This record gives sequence, C-alpha cells and structure tokens, in this order.
Amino acid sequence: MSSDTAAFEPAVSPLARSLVTVGSLLAALLLVSVPAAALLGVGGAVIWAVAVRRRSRQALDVGAGLFALALLTAGIGSASMPRLVAATAIAFVSYDLAATGLSLATAIGRRGETRTAVLARLGVTSITAAVTAGVGYLAFSAATDAIPPATIALVFGGVLLAVLALR
Repeated sequence: MSSDTAAFEPAVSPLARSLVTVGSLLAALLLVSVPAAALLGVGGAVIWAVAVRRRSRQALDVGAGLFALALLTAGIGSASMPRLVAATAIAFVSYDLAATGLSLATAIGRRGETRTAVLARLGVTSITAAVTAGVGYLAFSAATDAIPPATIALVFGGVLLAVLALR
C-alpha cells in the first residue's frame, strides 16, 4: 500500500457523535419532572454515546429500549404533554442520527466527508419529528376526553420499537 493511500478506518464523525450526545441528554433532561424517567433517559443517552463511539448497533438498540421505557415512565408519571412530546421527538432525532452515523462509519469511514450527509439527515429527521409531534399534540389537545399521557407514551414507544424491529 502506498503512503498516500490510507487504510480504511470506520468511525462515526465527531459532528454526529456530538449531536447524538447533546440531543439525547436534552431529551432526558426534559423528563426531569419524573425522576425515574429522567434517570432512564440519562442511561439511554450514555449508552447511545458509547454506541456511536464503539460503532455498536446492539448498544444503540439497548439505549433505544431505555429511552422507550423512560418515555413510558414519564407518560405514566406526571410529565406534561408538551415536555413528553418534545422529549420523544428529540430522542427520535438523536436515535436516527446515531443510526445514520453508524451506517456512514461503515460505508465511508473516518477519512470520508460526512458533514453534509449528517446535517441533511438532521434537517429531514427534525422536520419529520416536528410535524409528527405537532400533529400528535394537536390531536391530543383537540380530543374531547383527554387522552392519558401514558397512552401517548405507549404509542411513541410502540413506534420506536417498530422502527427497531423493521431495521
């Protein structure tokens, strides 16, 4: 191998790692009104940070399970609906960025330019999550009989688990 041809080194970009870590911690902090949910969310955030550092899809899935449990716990607890919806949307975006970062690490590696791809994915996923969260919140607000937050959390957790199962 010549000196100007570097060996392939799979690694998640620093931008993706930073966005996943900050986003997942923010999602966990939004659940602080239910301490058990916030603790589960912080656990999920730490596992996601480790997952993107070590390029582990299994760890990513474990972290997603913890976040689903955190959202369910927050829904059963006293979390306000706006915070629950925001935490769910931010957790979804963080999970998607982590999964994208892992895919790019495998396909492109450390030396590839992934900034544009990561930012594009962030934009698309954020828009999708915002629209979905907005529609969900409007449906909740418009309901004549208030839907319990636990039901909303179960739906969000189910969607997250479906995404994991279909992957």
